[in-house]
Amino acid sequence: MKNNLPEKIKILVVDDKPENLSVMFQLLSESYEVLAAEDGAIAIKIVEESCPDLILLDIMMPVMNGYEVLETLKNDQKTANIPVIFMSALSENVDKIKGLRSGASDYITKPFNNEEVLLRIETQVKIIKYRKELVELNLSLDRQVKKRTLALEDKFLELEKANNNLQQSENRYKVLFEDAPDSIVLIDINNGKVVDANPAASNLFGVDRKEIIGKDQREIFQNTEENVQRNISVVNATKTLGRPAQRLFSNLIVRSDGTKTPVESTVRTIFIDGNLYLQGIMRDISERKIVEEQLKIAKNKAEEMNKIKSNFLANISHELRTPLISILGFSQFLVEELQDEELRNMADIVNQGGQRLLNTLNLILDISLIENGKVSINESRLDIKNILEETAQKYKSDIESKGLQFNTRFSDESYPIKADENMLKQIFENLISNALKFTSQGFVNISLAKTTVNDKLYCSITIEDSGIGIHPSDLENIFKEFRQASEGATRNYDGTGLGLTIANRFIEYLGGYIEVKSIPGKGSIFTLFIPIFSDKENDLKSMIKESLEKRNDYTLNYNPGKQKILYVEDDFATREFARFILEKEFQLDTFESSEEALKSLTDNYYDLFLIDVNLGSGLSGLKFVEALNENKLYQKKPKVAVTAFAMRGDREKLLARGFTHYLSKPFERRSLIEMVKSLV
Repeated sequence: MKNNLPEKIKILVVDDKPENLSVMFQLLSESYEVLAAEDGAIAIKIVEESCPDLILLDIMMPVMNGYEVLETLKNDQKTANIPVIFMSALSENVDKIKGLRSGASDYITKPFNNEEVLLRIETQVKIIKYRKELVELNLSLDRQVKKRTLALEDKFLELEKANNNLQQSENRYKVLFEDAPDSIVLIDINNGKVVDANPAASNLFGVDRKEIIGKDQREIFQNTEENVQRNISVVNATKTLGRPAQRLFSNLIVRSDGTKTPVESTVRTIFIDGNLYLQGIMRDISERKIVEEQLKIAKNKAEEMNKIKSNFLANISHELRTPLISILGFSQFLVEELQDEELRNMADIVNQGGQRLLNTLNLILDISLIENGKVSINESRLDIKNILEETAQKYKSDIESKGLQFNTRFSDESYPIKADENMLKQIFENLISNALKFTSQGFVNISLAKTTVNDKLYCSITIEDSGIGIHPSDLENIFKEFRQASEGATRNYDGTGLGLTIANRFIEYLGGYIEVKSIPGKGSIFTLFIPIFSDKENDLKSMIKESLEKRNDYTLNYNPGKQKILYVEDDFATREFARFILEKEFQLDTFESSEEALKSLTDNYYDLFLIDVNLGSGLSGLKFVEALNENKLYQKKPKVAVTAFAMRGDREKLLARGFTHYLSKPFERRSLIEMVKSLV
């Protein structure tokens, strides 16, 4: 029995990075039949064997790059018309232009925007389907013409006997020509004039067919020089090969009222009564153009909304972080100072709630930055073992308090990498906290080793738990934004569903990848692979030296006496919290505005400045720092930006504007004391 289901469009994805192939497979496999190739040579073999409808082709590949693959395909008549979309991290215009001039149909830049990828593929798929429909129509017409021609050859042999049959055959052809849904015109190749047109063409041009017949094709088509050359090439190919040839392209027709209508045209040669004609089959694509323009407008609007969202999140960050100072600060102070156990427990609950809110805020801000491609990476040489040990110890007490076994297995050798330290810590924290959250009994194990993947040396970090595990059908969702294995009314665990998403995106930024193995009810194993840095200077000795230098910087200016500190902060609760923390060991002057603080410099000398960046309607903290740096007396004094602007990249911007140090809100009691003691 014949299967009446529509055949899936077949897409070949060519990329030398397996993780990119995996991303594209997950994105496309539901709607399309997806083939994959890791290099150009394999891709060409797959094209020869499977003949895909569309090719997504990476440009920068070893041995055979994307341009060479495309040239090979275009030089082969069987594969020349397969549309190719280039994929590359290259973003310079010259690379895009080179790709399009080489014959590519479109261009996608990395990292991928899923919506953009799907929209560009859908556009190409529409074109492919239209071409297939036109080809099928042409084949149908060609079969009819051949049938008529064969009938004519037979009838001419018996002209007198078959005159009635010949007339019937001509009538059948006329029916096909007259009733065809697409516009058809016949053009004399000798003078370029229209010799016939069907009713559909009359409707398309907006005039009676008699007014079309006899007109020069240049009067009714907005032919570019390129289109004229296509017509000539079709005729020349027919004369050379002795059989019909055809070309597909876009064109504009000029209607009777002077308006221009976009059409998709198939121009082919056709023999009628021994004479050669050009047959143009046209389909109005105005609606498709409108849809494409609407998609473009929708895309621009979505990008604008995304920008607005990012600005909103940046502003809401400040507004949320400032009150969190008093919530976290005073609740922590009460936990440490209260004698009444019940009140102390209440304060601890408030503090935990504030910490949870802060963590959620940080996750949302991170994913917003990732979505907008604004992640700031501050790479440095690190020993990943030190960072992993530090992070593991941070969770040790929480893991053991749940009655879980906690085991770490690290060798004594060093693991030098080049990465963003804060980004690396967040990856580890997200994965370890997940293991803790979803494990109620058994163990959490962390191990570190070296491994080789495709002749490249990696750090292999394994985080294994005996928790609830993940069902195979849910594995594809765990790295998606705001997704968990249990969701909606059936959700069993708190959280935003962003931790694994951010960890996965961050590790991709560091050039690594994550593998997951899980059995429902028995636990999960997350394995991170991060490239080992091969620079010989980054050895253990240099790392120890760097650590000692940092310690020297930390203690060099420490003075146990009562040094004088100036703190500018427009939030009363934050000023009071700082006063509770610092007034016992230091002289502290607090001011609500920069104007008041500047006046105090006349009669006071300060060893340290703590300055809020956003001070409401008055003089900003940035202006205050500029004024201090213009004064020789205070140019070398430490100036700490105490701010709720804590998105990635804000620290570097503030340090570049004149601050010497940075402390993000909400800050803890200990972090403020340690910061101050290290600077005065």
